[in-house]
Amino acid sequence: ASLKKKAQKLVTVAIVAGADSEPEALQATLASIAAQTYTRFEIVVAGDGPPQTATDHRWIGHTPDIWQAIAREARGDVVTVLDAGDSLLPWALAYIGAAFETAEKPEFVYGDEDSLLSEKRTRPRFKPGWSPYFLAQSNYIGKPWSVARPVLLGVANNDIITEHDLLKAIGGKTKAVAHIPNVLC
Repeated sequence: ASLKKKAQKLVTVAIVAGADSEPEALQATLASIAAQTYTRFEIVVAGDGPPQTATDHRWIGHTPDIWQAIAREARGDVVTVLDAGDSLLPWALAYIGAAFETAEKPEFVYGDEDSLLSEKRTRPRFKPGWSPYFLAQSNYIGKPWSVARPVLLGVANNDIITEHDLLKAIGGKTKAVAHIPNVLC
């Protein structure tokens, strides 16, 4: 309850749906977002496939500059990135929103994750603290990750092709980074 009261940021949840994403995976991700205890969010879906006709999110469609399109389309203070098929725990956006409200004022936040198999969590992935050196070698960030929208607008360009490249660019521009040491996804 205190997390819910503390966080006031509007969070844009951007779901990246690749060409191989199953419609059921996208629906599972949307359902996990709808179940959030934190309600100050909007949803943007970016990727391949037919435009969705749902009223609970906006569809960008496939574009070579997907990160620029997400940054432009987002209205939130913070952009959280997920893949179709990711399932947020019900309190995840509350933790993310609260992290951006702390005294440290991070511009980039990431959390721990786990895998679901038959509705059971099976492979927790507890991530280390922030390390730009480790990130340069490996995308240890995974999902979920969130960035202040102005930072995303400042780094998203045509030279950024992979998510790992984007994360490295974000890491090079942010003043403060926070790791939420809880499974969020």
